[in-house]
Amino acid sequence: MPQGLRVWNSSGDLIIDVSDQIMTVLGRIEVNSSTPSGTVTVSDARLALGQRWYFKTSTSGGWVGACNVTVTMSSSSITVTVTNSTLIPGPLYITYGVY
Repeated sequence: MPQGLRVWNSSGDLIIDVSDQIMTVLGRIEVNSSTPSGTVTVSDARLALGQRWYFKTSTSGGWVGACNVTVTMSSSSITVTVTNSTLIPGPLYITYGVY
């Protein structure tokens, strides 16, 4: 017998179906003005479990263009390279996962 999951909102609209891909957050890396410029690599074998994704968020409400953050992902790690980290106005978070 087939099984699955369907979720509707209070208006009766279908919002999740078994055919939808749902993200899984695997971790978060924080970069701030006290983070030394350079490269940070986080090993995470779970990155091989699906399509990899990441996004950057900042609590400062803005971003200083002179600071450069590059993110590279593989099936076993995420690498964050930072230059001019002293110019970050507030914490920057790189959240990553798979779907």
